Amino acid sequence: MIEFCSLNENNYKEVARIDRESLGDESWSEALYKNEIGRSEKVYVVARLDGITVGFGGFAQVFDEGHIMNIAVESNYRKRGIARQIMDEMIRVGEERGIRSFTLEVRESNIGAIALYEKKGFTLAGVRKKYYGGKEDARIYWLYL
Repeated sequence: MIEFCSLNENNYKEVARIDRESLGDESWSEALYKNEIGRSEKVYVVARLDGITVGFGGFAQVFDEGHIMNIAVESNYRKRGIARQIMDEMIRVGEERGIRSFTLEVRESNIGAIALYEKKGFTLAGVRKKYYGGKEDARIYWLYL
């Protein structure tokens, strides 16, 4: 069963590794994740299975809105519903913090993530042209709670 914890001194390196595995050159550094620990406007949900960090998601809170910055699952643990569970936990925590809506950007080519977001009730609100590296468009989604 998946257990959740916050980003902390014991897991930020694993979070950075999973991000690097998922995004390559576009991933965030270990130093950036370390700097995020304890920031009141940032929320990270770290998923653990049998004591192993297998994925994470993070959002920034601005008043009653949550901007989902990232969701990633280690490649060996994908296709097991972990990303959905991370999303569910972020929404649960967001609601506890008074968030009334979430937004995110996703690559047009990331069909799996788009399917997850739409299944969770996110609706397409627009497109940012050439958002990713000046090459790929981003779809902008919103979820209203």
